[in-house]
Amino acid sequence: MSARRSGPKEPPVLTVFAGPNGSGKSTLTSKLVSQSRIGILVNADEIAARMASDAGLVSASADMQFEAAVAAEAMRWSLLEQGVSFTTETVMSDESRWLKFFVKARSCGFFMNLFFVTTSDPAINVHRVAERVLHGGHSVDAEKIVSRYHKTHAFLPHALALFDQAWLFDNSFEPDLVLQKTVEEGLTAVVPREQLPAWANTLI
Repeated sequence: MSARRSGPKEPPVLTVFAGPNGSGKSTLTSKLVSQSRIGILVNADEIAARMASDAGLVSASADMQFEAAVAAEAMRWSLLEQGVSFTTETVMSDESRWLKFFVKARSCGFFMNLFFVTTSDPAINVHRVAERVLHGGHSVDAEKIVSRYHKTHAFLPHALALFDQAWLFDNSFEPDLVLQKTVEEGLTAVVPREQLPAWANTLI
């Protein structure tokens, strides 16, 4: 009796939720994670929140945020080396670090999905982070928010080229899907070209 052959092995999946501080990516992440199975979730903000809770604090200190970022980075690289599907969230403003990570993920055979959330103006992000702080969320310096916003957008075209699929949302008012990338069709507009926000128009 001949041995039964198994089908081709499914590749591990890397799902990335990215966007500037205050864009609303965490809200989108929580919605989509609850609706689908996308592996282990690695989120530095959640790690920092647990640290703060364990210490009896309302919000994480700067030291806790740093420790959480280091822990999340180590988890991501470990899961990558193991070939285990996982999801992570990032501002994606550090091009050298994330480019290295995405290139490594491709070389490890991961199928890569990107959910990108942003706004039309960094002033919106600054306002939202300030509102978040009033409700116990962690603070980010306004100048840093604006700087990261522009760095994230500058890196976006390079990052997009490495992903198999992508969904890009403008969340200036509510999360509107404006662009998507598929394996078959590449990057296409979901709304009429004249309705695209300026940041999305530069990608088409």
